[in-house]
Amino acid sequence: MFYLAPIVVFFGLVINYSLKKRFSSELKQLTYFLKFSEKFFLLLIISFSIYLSFSLSIWFFIFLFTGIILGFFLRETLLYLGIQQTIFNLYLSSLSFIYLLFTKEKLSLKNTLLFFLPMLVIFLPVDPWIFLALSSGSLIPQLFQ
Repeated sequence: MFYLAPIVVFFGLVINYSLKKRFSSELKQLTYFLKFSEKFFLLLIISFSIYLSFSLSIWFFIFLFTGIILGFFLRETLLYLGIQQTIFNLYLSSLSFIYLLFTKEKLSLKNTLLFFLPMLVIFLPVDPWIFLALSSGSLIPQLFQ
């Protein structure tokens, strides 16, 4: 059942696209609220994913700082959200869905592939929890764009 969560999360971007198309004139008045909401939910996603993947091992901090450096060079928020969906956590999926309702990302084929491509990690013989620290570190620079 949790395997459907990434699809439901992606529908947040589809709903965002349809609402922006339908209510484009009203959204101009809400730009400050939308920007604040986007940053707030991104901060919640980062905090919760660090909480889930936190350990006092050196590997956690290596993956976190590697993710921060990667996030400065590759600014693709949907890629990192897709990586976080590989652990199938309901709370993280709910926060990601709400974030995608407020985001300024566009619905395109590129964004769709960036979101669903990390699902291939499930088939690798690697623990997906290590990618959670990497993706949460990569989302930190997205807060300051």
